[in-house]
Amino acid sequence: KPLTIQEAQNILDLFISRRKKYSKQPEKCDDEKSSKEQLEKVIDFEYAKNLLGGNEAALFEMLRMLIESLPYDAEKLEEAYQQQNWEAVQAIAHKLQGAASYCGTMRLKSICSELDSYIKLGLVARIPELYQQLLNEMSAVEIFMEQQEK
Repeated sequence: KPLTIQEAQNILDLFISRRKKYSKQPEKCDDEKSSKEQLEKVIDFEYAKNLLGGNEAALFEMLRMLIESLPYDAEKLEEAYQQQNWEAVQAIAHKLQGAASYCGTMRLKSICSELDSYIKLGLVARIPELYQQLLNEMSAVEIFMEQQEK
């Protein structure tokens, strides 16, 4: 897939600065438009609101639950990955895919779906790449939500 310089930079920034327990402090962005554009890349609020019949309160409750589960899911994902327990990795990815679809975190949903499919097909060569993308996107979702709370 074509990868823009900005997307590559975002991935590198997340990969290089990601800490195991998501302890990175979100960077402040003075440019409101830029911040909104970045957020829309991570979360499609309109899509999620439409799925929930326009219920913003339900959306933010679901996002809160997703964010609260990410550190636990990341820990379990890492354990399963280190043990090469692809069935457990697949189960975590599948669970996250469902939550991500209702929260409008479309990149997270897409990565989970792809990882789930590759494991089902036994195509383990792409698992390390998809695993890292999944960790990066989990971190991105959490960081962007932290930014919104400020």
